[in-house]
Amino acid sequence: MDRIMDWHKARLENNIPMTTKDMTTLIMTCATLNYNPVHHNSILEHFSQSLSTENGQPKHVWLDTVWSLAMLGRATDHHLESVLTQAFHNNLLTTKLLNINAAATLLYPHYKGPTIKVVEDGLLKNSKLNPSLAKVQFTQSVMEAFSTLFPPPRLLRLNVNTLLGCVAEGEIVCDSSARPLPVQELSTNFGSSEAEKALPAGAHRVALVTASFQDCLIGGEVAGLAAFNTQLMEAAGYKVLTVKYTEWQAGTKLVAKVKMLDGKLKQLLGVKDEV
Repeated sequence: MDRIMDWHKARLENNIPMTTKDMTTLIMTCATLNYNPVHHNSILEHFSQSLSTENGQPKHVWLDTVWSLAMLGRATDHHLESVLTQAFHNNLLTTKLLNINAAATLLYPHYKGPTIKVVEDGLLKNSKLNPSLAKVQFTQSVMEAFSTLFPPPRLLRLNVNTLLGCVAEGEIVCDSSARPLPVQELSTNFGSSEAEKALPAGAHRVALVTASFQDCLIGGEVAGLAAFNTQLMEAAGYKVLTVKYTEWQAGTKLVAKVKMLDGKLKQLLGVKDEV
């Protein structure tokens, strides 16, 4: 990717223009690979400023373009507004649109354009991706162990549609020592509702997310979409506990899995084990 970007940067410096197709393809690739290096800020900004509705892209391509720009933190008010107007998104059911809407609301504080009231849209409110069989099996294994620490439904919400364009495999609330608290009373459903009770001092709302093989890059780090969803959940006021497939040994005994999850949770919250 560095070499590809260097090549295009050199051509631009020599006044050789890029086609809309090349810019769009590169932006989508960067977003997918979670590739957003500071040393290529200038060319990424060039893409952001050059891509607009005036390029005449098909509707689905333009949506993918704005989605990718939002994932990279490069979307402008023009980009966001162009897909969040009712004329564009009417009858368009896609989690990408929910991702963009959440980004406009949570990650772009200066954006004043239109947004979608997801809780009032019955179709969009129930829109979510269907996981693969491998993802389902991996998630079931993780949640079986996690349920030992936080038994559902009182202490653990399962398969939570965040309305941000993603699903949290689990949602919990815990105090400053990582002890469980009743989640139903303290959840804000990722900012879409008011909690029944105020969050106690030092307590945390936590989203549990599983990252299967399809959610990660070859090196094991999370891919662009998984990283973006984490960013959105964090912006909604949640800590995010991610369990990657590379960390999970399916054949390990349950007690070892529970201990590993407990350790990851305490590390996330900065809680030290008592000696």
